[in-house]
Amino acid sequence: MEKFSQKVIALFCENKIIQEDDRELYEYALNILLTGVLHFLLSLLIGLSLGMIKESLALFASFFVIRKFAGGFHAAKPWQCYLFSIATNMALLLLMKVLLKQADVFFYVCLIIPMPFIFLLSPAESPNKPLNAKEKKIYRLISIIACCALTTLSAVIFTWVSKPMGLAICMGLVIEAFVLVLATMEKLRRARRAVSVTD
Repeated sequence: MEKFSQKVIALFCENKIIQEDDRELYEYALNILLTGVLHFLLSLLIGLSLGMIKESLALFASFFVIRKFAGGFHAAKPWQCYLFSIATNMALLLLMKVLLKQADVFFYVCLIIPMPFIFLLSPAESPNKPLNAKEKKIYRLISIIACCALTTLSAVIFTWVSKPMGLAICMGLVIEAFVLVLATMEKLRRARRAVSVTD
């Protein structure tokens, strides 16, 4: 996706549609847009294949909203990221299908678990895009607000509108907590490796 974005923006620069000074910004923006569209389409296909389109899109939306600011684990290669996304979405949707009869207990456990992880571990910055102290503070605040809002929305929808939809929103938070834990483990592993190299 990144190489495709670079080629498109290079073409725009050659044709004077955008200025060369803005090239990096446009490449980043196009890459983010295309990645988001691809993830949305993957969620749609997974939902179609499992007969859970609304639930799959609700899960995608809640994860997408909080992931932007909370961050999380980044796979080394894009195909690994897509494979991880597909496997995680399918596993959680299948788990929802199986456990929907015991949804009340399962839901409230899943609703509570992500909060401390998101509150304590966000934001997990990407090695390619480090955050300064001010950005970390702002991103953490937005992550906490988004987590509280999505938790409340999930509980309201689960209780009064649709149990599967409320559970799907909750699952987006569960995925975010999981990728934050993975990012923290990866950061500790890199730190240990750096210490062992210097010794």
